[in-house]
Amino acid sequence: MGKTLTLSDFTILMIATLADNSKVIDLINRDNRVAVIPVDYKQRIENILCAENGWKEEFSILINTDEYFEDHFAWEQQLAMQIKNVIERLGKNFEYDFLRDSINISFAQKEVDFILSNYRDEKVKNIMDHFTSLLSDWIYSRKFQEEFQDYSSRSVQYMKKLKRNI
Repeated sequence: MGKTLTLSDFTILMIATLADNSKVIDLINRDNRVAVIPVDYKQRIENILCAENGWKEEFSILINTDEYFEDHFAWEQQLAMQIKNVIERLGKNFEYDFLRDSINISFAQKEVDFILSNYRDEKVKNIMDHFTSLLSDWIYSRKFQEEFQDYSSRSVQYMKKLKRNI
Protein backbone atom coordinates (compact mmCIF):
# COMPACT_ATOMS: atom_id res chain seq x y z
CA MET A 1 0.00 0.00 0.00
CA GLY A 2 1.24 3.48 -0.86
CA LYS A 3 1.06 6.55 1.35
CA THR A 4 -2.42 7.08 2.74
CA LEU A 5 -3.99 10.46 3.50
CA THR A 6 -4.22 11.43 7.14
CA LEU A 7 -7.76 11.24 8.47
CA SER A 8 -7.77 15.05 8.69
CA ASP A 9 -6.77 15.40 5.01
CA PHE A 10 -9.24 12.68 4.00
CA THR A 11 -12.06 14.53 5.75
CA ILE A 12 -11.41 18.00 4.32
CA LEU A 13 -10.82 16.60 0.81
CA MET A 14 -13.99 14.49 1.06
CA ILE A 15 -16.11 17.47 2.14
CA ALA A 16 -14.61 19.78 -0.51
CA THR A 17 -15.12 17.14 -3.21
CA LEU A 18 -18.73 16.59 -2.13
CA ALA A 19 -19.26 20.36 -2.38
CA ASP A 20 -17.49 20.66 -5.74
CA ASN A 21 -19.61 17.90 -7.30
CA SER A 22 -22.86 18.87 -5.59
CA LYS A 23 -26.09 19.44 -7.48
CA VAL A 24 -27.75 21.00 -4.41
CA ILE A 25 -28.23 24.76 -4.51
CA ASP A 26 -27.88 27.01 -1.49
CA LEU A 27 -31.14 28.97 -1.62
CA ILE A 28 -29.66 31.93 0.28
CA ASN A 29 -26.37 32.17 -1.64
CA ARG A 30 -27.11 30.69 -5.06
CA ASP A 31 -23.44 30.74 -6.11
CA ASN A 32 -22.46 28.52 -3.18
CA ARG A 33 -21.74 24.81 -3.39
CA VAL A 34 -23.34 22.51 -0.80
CA ALA A 35 -21.48 19.49 0.54
CA VAL A 36 -24.16 16.87 1.18
CA ILE A 37 -23.10 14.21 3.67
CA PRO A 38 -25.65 11.39 4.00
CA VAL A 39 -26.47 10.85 7.70
CA ASP A 40 -25.74 7.15 7.24
CA TYR A 41 -22.25 7.96 5.88
CA LYS A 42 -20.58 5.51 8.28
CA GLN A 43 -22.67 2.61 7.01
CA ARG A 44 -22.14 3.70 3.42
CA ILE A 45 -18.36 3.79 3.92
CA GLU A 46 -18.52 0.30 5.41
CA ASN A 47 -20.59 -0.90 2.45
CA ILE A 48 -18.08 0.59 0.01
CA LEU A 49 -15.02 -0.87 1.75
CA CYS A 50 -16.62 -4.29 2.27
CA ALA A 51 -17.63 -4.69 -1.38
CA GLU A 52 -15.46 -7.50 -2.67
CA ASN A 53 -14.67 -5.78 -5.96
CA GLY A 54 -11.33 -4.03 -5.43
CA TRP A 55 -12.65 -0.82 -3.90
CA LYS A 56 -10.94 -1.56 -0.58
CA GLU A 57 -7.61 -1.56 -2.42
CA GLU A 58 -8.47 1.43 -4.62
CA PHE A 59 -9.52 3.57 -1.66
CA SER A 60 -6.56 2.54 0.52
CA ILE A 61 -4.80 5.65 -0.80
CA LEU A 62 -7.54 7.70 0.91
CA ILE A 63 -8.29 5.58 3.98
CA ASN A 64 -5.87 3.54 6.08
CA THR A 65 -7.80 0.32 5.55
CA ASP A 66 -5.64 -1.57 8.07
CA GLU A 67 -6.78 0.88 10.77
CA TYR A 68 -10.33 0.83 9.46
CA PHE A 69 -10.68 -2.96 9.54
CA GLU A 70 -8.83 -3.28 12.85
CA ASP A 71 -11.64 -1.31 14.56
CA HIS A 72 -14.03 0.41 12.19
CA PHE A 73 -16.14 1.79 15.06
CA ALA A 74 -13.13 3.63 16.49
CA TRP A 75 -12.17 4.85 12.99
CA GLU A 76 -15.72 6.11 12.40
CA GLN A 77 -15.69 7.96 15.71
CA GLN A 78 -12.43 9.65 14.69
CA LEU A 79 -13.96 10.55 11.32
CA ALA A 80 -16.99 12.09 13.04
CA MET A 81 -14.65 14.16 15.23
CA GLN A 82 -12.72 15.26 12.13
CA ILE A 83 -15.93 16.36 10.39
CA LYS A 84 -16.85 18.37 13.50
CA ASN A 85 -13.31 19.85 13.59
CA VAL A 86 -13.42 20.83 9.89
CA ILE A 87 -16.77 22.58 10.37
CA GLU A 88 -15.43 24.47 13.40
CA ARG A 89 -12.03 25.26 11.87
CA LEU A 90 -13.61 26.67 8.71
CA GLY A 91 -16.24 28.58 10.71
CA LYS A 92 -19.05 26.78 8.91
CA ASN A 93 -22.61 26.15 9.94
CA PHE A 94 -24.38 23.01 8.86
CA GLU A 95 -27.99 22.19 8.25
CA TYR A 96 -29.73 18.89 8.82
CA ASP A 97 -32.00 18.17 5.86
CA PHE A 98 -34.89 16.16 7.27
CA LEU A 99 -36.27 15.32 3.82
CA ARG A 100 -33.03 13.94 2.35
CA ASP A 101 -31.51 12.76 5.65
CA SER A 102 -28.30 14.64 5.07
CA ILE A 103 -25.93 17.07 6.70
CA ASN A 104 -25.43 20.05 4.40
CA ILE A 105 -22.50 22.46 4.53
CA SER A 106 -22.45 25.48 2.21
CA PHE A 107 -19.21 26.75 0.64
CA ALA A 108 -18.37 29.57 -1.72
CA GLN A 109 -16.83 28.14 -4.90
CA LYS A 110 -13.64 30.09 -4.07
CA GLU A 111 -13.38 28.20 -0.76
CA VAL A 112 -13.82 24.84 -2.50
CA ASP A 113 -11.24 25.75 -5.15
CA PHE A 114 -8.77 26.84 -2.47
CA ILE A 115 -9.16 23.61 -0.49
CA LEU A 116 -8.83 21.47 -3.61
CA SER A 117 -5.74 23.44 -4.69
CA ASN A 118 -3.95 22.15 -1.58
CA TYR A 119 -4.16 18.63 -3.00
CA ARG A 120 -1.97 18.52 -6.07
CA ASP A 121 -2.00 14.75 -6.66
CA GLU A 122 -4.55 14.30 -9.46
CA LYS A 123 -4.72 10.55 -8.82
CA VAL A 124 -5.80 11.16 -5.21
CA LYS A 125 -8.39 13.74 -6.34
CA ASN A 126 -9.76 11.37 -9.00
CA ILE A 127 -10.02 8.52 -6.51
CA MET A 128 -11.79 10.86 -4.06
CA ASP A 129 -14.20 11.81 -6.87
CA HIS A 130 -14.98 8.11 -7.29
CA PHE A 131 -15.32 7.58 -3.53
CA THR A 132 -17.65 10.54 -2.97
CA SER A 133 -19.79 9.59 -5.97
CA LEU A 134 -20.28 6.18 -4.34
CA LEU A 135 -20.91 7.77 -0.93
CA SER A 136 -23.72 9.81 -2.51
CA ASP A 137 -25.02 7.02 -4.75
CA TRP A 138 -28.66 5.96 -4.73
CA ILE A 139 -27.66 2.30 -4.39
CA TYR A 140 -26.87 2.96 -0.72
CA SER A 141 -30.23 4.63 -0.01
CA ARG A 142 -32.75 2.85 2.21
CA LYS A 143 -35.22 2.68 -0.68
CA PHE A 144 -32.75 0.91 -2.97
CA GLN A 145 -31.65 -1.40 -0.15
CA GLU A 146 -35.24 -2.46 0.55
CA GLU A 147 -36.30 -2.80 -3.08
CA PHE A 148 -33.22 -4.30 -4.72
CA GLN A 149 -30.03 -5.10 -2.81
CA ASP A 150 -29.19 -4.77 0.88
CA TYR A 151 -25.50 -3.90 0.83
CA SER A 152 -25.53 -3.29 4.59
CA SER A 153 -26.44 -6.92 5.20
CA ARG A 154 -23.56 -8.02 2.96
CA SER A 155 -21.17 -5.71 4.83
CA VAL A 156 -22.22 -7.15 8.20
CA GLN A 157 -21.56 -10.66 6.91
CA TYR A 158 -18.16 -9.55 5.57
CA MET A 159 -17.19 -8.01 8.93
CA LYS A 160 -18.32 -11.13 10.82
CA LYS A 161 -16.21 -13.26 8.48
CA LEU A 162 -13.20 -11.01 9.12
CA LYS A 163 -13.62 -11.31 12.90
CA ARG A 164 -13.85 -15.10 12.69
CA ASN A 165 -10.62 -15.22 10.70
CA ILE A 166 -8.66 -13.12 13.20
